[in-house]
Amino acid sequence: MAKFDLAKLYNEAFNRNPGKDFDIRKAVGETGLTKLGKPYSFTDDQKRPHFSPVKLNDYVLPFATVEVTCKRTYTATPMPERNGSVKEVTGRDDYIINIKGIDISDEEGGPTEAMSKIEAFFLSKEKITIDNIITNIFLKGRPYAMITEMKFVREKSTENARPYEISLLSDDIYTLEFIGNVHS
Repeated sequence: MAKFDLAKLYNEAFNRNPGKDFDIRKAVGETGLTKLGKPYSFTDDQKRPHFSPVKLNDYVLPFATVEVTCKRTYTATPMPERNGSVKEVTGRDDYIINIKGIDISDEEGGPTEAMSKIEAFFLSKEKITIDNIITNIFLKGRPYAMITEMKFVREKSTENARPYEISLLSDDIYTLEFIGNVHS
């Protein structure tokens, strides 16, 4: 069985500490359901517990964390002879979803399953669904996303752990209707 300092590996991979009093052995995850009816935790095929699991289609990303950002779209009109501007909110951009995780395996040669799955999602032209207790709050029943970037951080890996990062954009489904005559 491989032995390594998970907190140190997380810090080296993502330039931040996982938490002040981080001790994976003492971590007890929520066992109930969120307000949206999704479980807080999940046990994978290798009997490893995951808090707030992140699924792309039906694949659970190993030991992943999620960050969601979004910007408003607006028009700012300067006010003559006054300070500042009038802002008109016109909508919002797509949600930007950043996933960071660590694939851990006892296999010789290190973990490769997550890399293969993530690459397959990246190369696929099919829509991807994302399921996570954080993303579900923002995507509100429209769990579609497109992978825009993937990154595997080899130089900060150990033999049995490989950090990865995935960037996605939310992908709403629209129905466009043609109104009028194109040739006037």
